[in-house]
Amino acid sequence: MSYIRRGLQMLILFFLITFTIAGSNTTAWIHWSVLVIFFAVLLIADFMFMNDGFTFDPFYTSYAKVNDPNY
Repeated sequence: MSYIRRGLQMLILFFLITFTIAGSNTTAWIHWSVLVIFFAVLLIADFMFMNDGFTFDPFYTSYAKVNDPNY
């Protein structure tokens, strides 16, 4: 499921970059570039934190109970 979401995000990012390049002759490129930056940061955050192997737990004791076999 995450591959479909990431593929869709990359497709949207591709079209936004295309629209930004197409609108570079006007003042609208600034607005399109803000959207490009927004979607690029979302994609980077998705690659960093939204995978199945990453578990974040701010409390070490509950994290150790799940991950440490010797706890």
